[in-house]
Amino acid sequence: MAARNIERKNTNSRLLKNYGSWLYCTNCNKTVAYICYTTYQWIKISFQCTCGSNGDLELKETGAILAEQIDHYNKLIIKNNRYCCAVDEEPLFSLVAKQTTMFEYAVSCLKCKTLYRGIFNKPEGAW
Repeated sequence: MAARNIERKNTNSRLLKNYGSWLYCTNCNKTVAYICYTTYQWIKISFQCTCGSNGDLELKETGAILAEQIDHYNKLIIKNNRYCCAVDEEPLFSLVAKQTTMFEYAVSCLKCKTLYRGIFNKPEGAW
């Protein structure tokens, strides 16, 4: 696969690799998520780590057009602990639930261009 041209914005978070892999909280250095390298066109994540830090990450292919996509709220499917596109079953990301108290996402599948949005809030004593 040719190198991707990805725009990246992040606050209080860091990736192991340039445009995917493990996502860490920079306050405590704990893993909060895994971003699949090759299956998103755009992904935006906001999280609250169990250490109390809030972080975010946005990765977008340069030139990606998002306005024409279909929106599916909380319709991702889970396969092998990864949240996947419900249309083509491409893995998009994984959540390390024990390390977050809130996790909000918006992600666009590279293959079918379907856009998903959702939020996970950890109730007291859950996960």
